[in-house]
Amino acid sequence: MHRSVLPKQQLMAGIYTWRRVAMHWSLRPSQIRIFPKGIAKGTNLALDVYVDVKQLVLYPNHDGNNQQFYWLANDLDILTRNASTTITYPLARTNTAAYQLDAVRDRVARIQPPYSVPVTAVRNPEVFPGVVGELTRVTQSFSFNRTFRNHDYLRMSVPPQNWMSTGLYAAPGETITVTVTGATTADMADVYVQLGVHTDVLYPDSGNVMLDGVFRRNPDITMTIKLEPGVNQVRTPYGGPIVLRSDRSYNKILTISIANAVQAPYFVRGVTTEAEWLTRRSLDVPLAEIESNGLVIHAPSSEIRTRTYAEMVEMVTHYDAVVTKINELAGLSPTAALPHTAPQGKQRIAEDIQIGGGWGHSGFPVMVYTEWSLLDPADVSRRADGWGVWHEIGHNYQMGAWADVMGGEVSVNWWSLYVEESLHGTSRLMLDDVYKRAQTRLNNSAITNKWQDADPFDQLTLFEQLRIAHPKLNWGMYTQMMRHYREISTSAYNALDTDAKKQTIL
Repeated sequence: MHRSVLPKQQLMAGIYTWRRVAMHWSLRPSQIRIFPKGIAKGTNLALDVYVDVKQLVLYPNHDGNNQQFYWLANDLDILTRNASTTITYPLARTNTAAYQLDAVRDRVARIQPPYSVPVTAVRNPEVFPGVVGELTRVTQSFSFNRTFRNHDYLRMSVPPQNWMSTGLYAAPGETITVTVTGATTADMADVYVQLGVHTDVLYPDSGNVMLDGVFRRNPDITMTIKLEPGVNQVRTPYGGPIVLRSDRSYNKILTISIANAVQAPYFVRGVTTEAEWLTRRSLDVPLAEIESNGLVIHAPSSEIRTRTYAEMVEMVTHYDAVVTKINELAGLSPTAALPHTAPQGKQRIAEDIQIGGGWGHSGFPVMVYTEWSLLDPADVSRRADGWGVWHEIGHNYQMGAWADVMGGEVSVNWWSLYVEESLHGTSRLMLDDVYKRAQTRLNNSAITNKWQDADPFDQLTLFEQLRIAHPKLNWGMYTQMMRHYREISTSAYNALDTDAKKQTIL
């Protein structure tokens, strides 16, 4: 439906903020406009963001995030009235008044320079991810290639995105200057700087918040800010790794300089030298980042403070072997022709003190709890906790045409079993006596439907037995299946829109 842009005489200058969408779209103060209160009253129209021309417009109400605007004046009134109210974490999920007040403080604290955030809205980053020590602020330049492959051909659940790590960290509340040179407005469409990587936004009804009964950290701690040609001043009240991201492919290599940031503990396979690592591992920054050829991990710096260079090399080598094996089972390779070319970009995992649901979940990034300790080299040789990594990345590789109909939490573990067998020569099904448990279930005459309500690991034994029963195919059984689903036409793939059709083709 066509958007209706109001004439200039119906606009008034002002500053606005809005929930969540502020992370994805921003204007400089000279570009900010807002409608007078009540202008859409009595209609079915709501304020909407018209990104192409940087205007607010009236548009049919759809209650999307980009229509959930707030008046800054109202927020400032609330801050003034509650200036002496202290909110501490963990915060009880039932403390509605504190939650709503903290949301107001968060909205105001997110407004970008040159706005001066009032003291009553300043956040406390000590909760998570933490504060930055007395470190020298640095300036560093980057070449950011916006050309990025369209991954639709993979038909995978969550392909990698075009995020570029910088190894820099934004100190909480400090203004970072991001300068883009030699670029036009068109060159910068859908280009952002992201401050922070912990992308789970927590709500009172989030699974783990309900389970814990509390918010263990501020509900929303990552910001994504649109970049324009020239000088961009940005900040985050929480601090976090600085990431450059492009949300669509464009034939342009951008030259971007970042100033007033700090260096973080950062290790890149094949790039970081031993001398550099021994210096960077002790930097007083709360989060560390390691980058292999296929995987980036963000975790508390406490996990790497004493890690030797040899341990770091072993760690990134291990994670690259994991990603290689995951691609291998899927029938993907960097050198293969389309549609079997491995995805461009790298998987990401971020450790957090509280995530939306589960002990970990798939996505970009994969989100897990800090207790996973992914940068602990003591586990690298065996990597007992690696099952979770293999499992969540496996979810990213699943295809809708077959994954759920065989059990989403069952078929995903093909990758876990394959990596475990390939790299460690073991099988969790054997180690945990799953075969014995499944056999007991089969022999129980009281259970008439052996599959329904069975544990996903019990169900996994069926697929493992099918593989073992066909030694010539072996793991190639699943590889050939995934290659087949990439090779069929788009129309044939999209036609698999019911469980019955998916079961028939299988």
